Amino acid sequence: MKLDKEKTEAELKERFDKKNGYTCAMTTPGILTIKCIDRRGMQLVFKATLIELEKQVLLDFRLSRGDGIEFKRRFTQIKSSMEHLVAKHPIMWSLAIHADALPGV
Repeated sequence: MKLDKEKTEAELKERFDKKNGYTCAMTTPGILTIKCIDRRGMQLVFKATLIELEKQVLLDFRLSRGDGIEFKRRFTQIKSSMEHLVAKHPIMWSLAIHADALPGV
């Protein structure tokens, strides 16, 4: 399934709205900041950057604050909940990114 950047953003926000304990906000265009509390009761903050490629959208998740292992657990849950959107073929990087396609740059 191919989605544009806006539909991918809406889908991602909907996933976090359905999951209890997550807050999701877009402070920079194209970059979502996701916050939650991990198993130890500590804050876990990560960013999801939406990068538009050749008729596809790449979601890049990066840990901002918190435990790396807990981030990996959460990322794996998010990825599996969005499995129907994940492309199963390699990305052609030579076609992929133009400098001004990166949000926040």
